[in-house]
Amino acid sequence: MPYNLFCKNFNLVYTEKEPKLSGREFFVFLKFLLNKFNNMRVILLKDVAKVGRKGELKEVNDGFGKNMLIKKGLAVAATKEAENKVVIALKNKTEQQKKQEDKLQEHKNELERRVFTVSAKVGEKGQIFGGINEKDLIQVIYQKTKISLEKGQFQAHKSIKSLGEHIISVKLGRGITAKIKIKVEAK
Repeated sequence: MPYNLFCKNFNLVYTEKEPKLSGREFFVFLKFLLNKFNNMRVILLKDVAKVGRKGELKEVNDGFGKNMLIKKGLAVAATKEAENKVVIALKNKTEQQKKQEDKLQEHKNELERRVFTVSAKVGEKGQIFGGINEKDLIQVIYQKTKISLEKGQFQAHKSIKSLGEHIISVKLGRGITAKIKIKVEAK
């Protein structure tokens, strides 16, 4: 193929004079062309180590894409239809995440505006028998707000062993943390 047609076919800059390439430069140029046109675009169906996450559009080596990713069902070839599906799925996912964040923010506001009262058995000196743990707090919070929490969401919480007001941090998710006011009273 003549040099000018070669440049036009591969969208390269064409000059009037044919460049004189040494053997090494020619092979570097050839390798560049092979790498540029030997890749394929795939959409990942599952998380793949050192490649990407589910739903991402990636450009991978042709052989790796066909023989590994597509053959094992980890990816599909990126066609216009498949890319449109990914864009729609990504929009839906971001909308769901936004709704979930709004819901968590509402839960945070609900938890922070209330004071949760817990009553406990107290000894003669005002010490609580056994203390108040996460399980007790979860029960009280659920009874008042219908928000269900788990033990793991309480940050650095040790059982409460004294009367009065206490502030406890609770991780709700997505980086949202609520500061809950707990008031401990004697029975």
